[in-house]
Amino acid sequence: ACTTDVCDATQGCLNVDNTSNCNDGNACTTGDVCKTGVCKGSALNCDDGIPCTDDSCVVGKGCVHPFNSNGCNDGNLCTTGDTCSSGACLGTNISCDDQNLCTDDSCDPTSGCVYVPSVTACSDGNACTTDNCTNGNTCTWTENIAPCNDGNACTTADTCSHKVCVGAQLNCDDKNPCTSDACDPTTGCVYSFISAVCDDGNKCTASDTCIGGVCAGNTVNCSDGNACTTDACVKATGCYTTNADGIPCSDGSACTSADTCAAGTCIGTPLNCDDGNVCTSDSCDNITGCAHGNVNAACNDSSVCTTGDFCVGGACTGNPISCDDGNPCSVDTCDPVGGCKHTVSPNGTSCGTNLACFLGSCGPFPTYVLTITKNQSCPTTHPLVTLADGSKLCAPDYPAWGIRQASPNTYLVDSGDGTVTDKNTYLTWQKADSGAAKTYTNATLYCQNLNLNGLTDWRLPTVAELLTLRDQTAFNPAIGTPFLSGTAASGYWTAVQNIDFANYWLVDFKEGQTSVDLPSAAYRARCVRSPFTTPNVPGARWGTDTSKGWVLDNVTGRNWQLAGQSNINYLTGATALCAGLALDGGGWRLPGILELESLVDRRLAAPTLPAVFTGTSDSFFTSDVFANSPSKFWSVRFADGVTLALYNSSNASVRCVR
Repeated sequence: ACTTDVCDATQGCLNVDNTSNCNDGNACTTGDVCKTGVCKGSALNCDDGIPCTDDSCVVGKGCVHPFNSNGCNDGNLCTTGDTCSSGACLGTNISCDDQNLCTDDSCDPTSGCVYVPSVTACSDGNACTTDNCTNGNTCTWTENIAPCNDGNACTTADTCSHKVCVGAQLNCDDKNPCTSDACDPTTGCVYSFISAVCDDGNKCTASDTCIGGVCAGNTVNCSDGNACTTDACVKATGCYTTNADGIPCSDGSACTSADTCAAGTCIGTPLNCDDGNVCTSDSCDNITGCAHGNVNAACNDSSVCTTGDFCVGGACTGNPISCDDGNPCSVDTCDPVGGCKHTVSPNGTSCGTNLACFLGSCGPFPTYVLTITKNQSCPTTHPLVTLADGSKLCAPDYPAWGIRQASPNTYLVDSGDGTVTDKNTYLTWQKADSGAAKTYTNATLYCQNLNLNGLTDWRLPTVAELLTLRDQTAFNPAIGTPFLSGTAASGYWTAVQNIDFANYWLVDFKEGQTSVDLPSAAYRARCVRSPFTTPNVPGARWGTDTSKGWVLDNVTGRNWQLAGQSNINYLTGATALCAGLALDGGGWRLPGILELESLVDRRLAAPTLPAVFTGTSDSFFTSDVFANSPSKFWSVRFADGVTLALYNSSNASVRCVR
């Protein structure tokens, strides 16, 4: 282990000495290290520091420590003859007795014998003598007058006298009349319970008797039976009472109420037995209280809704008056204070066969719009509009309610609840609009989801319906007065799809013109509803007699010239042409914008005219001046049905009406 063995390619095996730690195999060496190729260690120190062992080292075993019996020193001055025994140094205790009664003898291991003057060496066991040691070996005992204990529990203040402990007799009187007092020399005072009549000194008890060593009596009852006094007791003087004024009480009478104590007496307020009923006689019984007997007499039930009032069975009863006003469109009720009331029935309430209520009047059922489910067909007089949820709206896109000539303000009624009703069309409108511009689909959903005053059957209007709100005499916005504060100068969606199936119709209330745009565009919406739920579909719109060059509009009552004249200058010929038209007796004139728009059939491609007419897709003049410019007049372009303004110097077509 003390050589490093390597093999050199030239020299062969080499064994080089090293200085590694090693083991020389000898238990009597330690710190073995290689030196000059040999493992060597230092001699092991086997001294265990104990004088009573012999220390040596045995090869193969190491250190050994057998006991010896040598003399030794245990370091204790209180022993002598110290010798080793079983590996320990032991000695024999020395005697420190100095043969002097007046000292207490002891030994200190460090300093040896110690002699201290003794206090108890001369004690005679008598607390009444003072014990002393004289001349180192003579005891003396002198009497004293110190406190002492004579061992008798029946004495007190024990004191020495003539070397005897003497005490005064103990007083065992506990001042308790309910005990017998004695004394036992061992335990002292002894108290035994006795049974006897006694006095506990408390005026609030009676029949005092000793029980368990205590004088106790029964509590005196100080109650005087009066709820209006407070009863109490004082040990020194006994029972006493004070008035308990102001507290609730009961005087025992059912004919009083709010009973209260005053000056020690219970006093109540007489009960008011008046039941306010003129049909009873009122009285009171002290035991049962108020009684009310029925009377028979004329009375007044305070209701203007009855007459001939009379007391019956304790109640004032009259015969109901009749509030029927004969109007099937009012709900007749009676208010006991205000009398008869006639509340207008909701619009659309049936009031007879094909009759319905509107604004409190009964008339022909004027419904023009019908919503049907998917896959159903509309009447031939109604165009088809598909709503966002897949249902269909069958609505005439012409004024099936007739054509008004006056401003829309004549017909519009602000209901004051966020809606406006049109007395001409029977339609109810949302007064405010959607507020924000929306795509066509979102505008449709906005109306379908609208809940206004509990009404949920709102929808987008047709073009013809929305045009009834336009005031062609106004500008920016061109709309009836109830809508002025809530209308933007921009386009508003309708439910009508253009013939190209790509665009939807709009009404622009800045000027009142119509146009179309893609459904992805954003415009506002104003929702409408019809109060009627059953459709009243108009019959054939156009008359069958066209032999005289004109045709009758069965809905509006107008006569229309079948063939129009084109390329007419407004200033020089439009108005005069119609005024001078001699067709079938004359009486013709240039139509207004509402009349001419009523001819537009948006289900058709150019021209957007019903088949009964002949003519072109030109723009046609009307007699209405454009509100924003006196030099412009309203016109309808039948190429697509759009309304627009033309200067009065322009040329266009003319179709007369009467």
